Amino acid sequence: MTRPPLARLAGLALGLAVVLAILAIQLPPGRSALAALAVLLAILGVVTTVAALRDASRGTSSNELRLRREGVLGRAIVVAAGPTGRRRGEREEIETRLDVQLPSRRRFEVTRRDWLTPAERVRVVVGRPVVVAADPAEPGHVVLVLDLPDVDRAAISALGPVAGGPGGPARSEALRDDGRGVVRPIEGGPGPDP
Repeated sequence: MTRPPLARLAGLALGLAVVLAILAIQLPPGRSALAALAVLLAILGVVTTVAALRDASRGTSSNELRLRREGVLGRAIVVAAGPTGRRRGEREEIETRLDVQLPSRRRFEVTRRDWLTPAERVRVVVGRPVVVAADPAEPGHVVLVLDLPDVDRAAISALGPVAGGPGGPARSEALRDDGRGVVRPIEGGPGPDP
């Protein structure tokens, strides 16, 4: 069972506080107890509202943060990505359509909207893979994990020579590493053998 969003809990607490305040006015015998309970629920509603607004300003909910930490990591290809036209400070809402592949699961497509910073937006490019985390109980619910690097240099240097680590065969002179972990052909270099 998933936890309801903070905004709903805040609305419920504030609504109950108003109802109890009205009852405190209408029912003189329990006025002090109902008023105290109304004030307590109002404080709880305000605190929950502040937490919900903080989550919204960061662009992520607490459920999505939990999924990033505990979810099943997979890979998705960005099929489509475009701004919705909404902004919050430096963050921009981006709608993405992803072709998701999770370990031991069938591929599926999902469309989602995320509030991304300019640095995160640069990583969401049509045709490129992105890392996603999925809820194990509900695999169709995925979140983008944009804080992981594309290539972990430390992991590659720990590999043996056969797996592509140091000491292996020399790279072809026709290829070069562009510094971001992407191997590209050198312009004007030798082409493929006929």
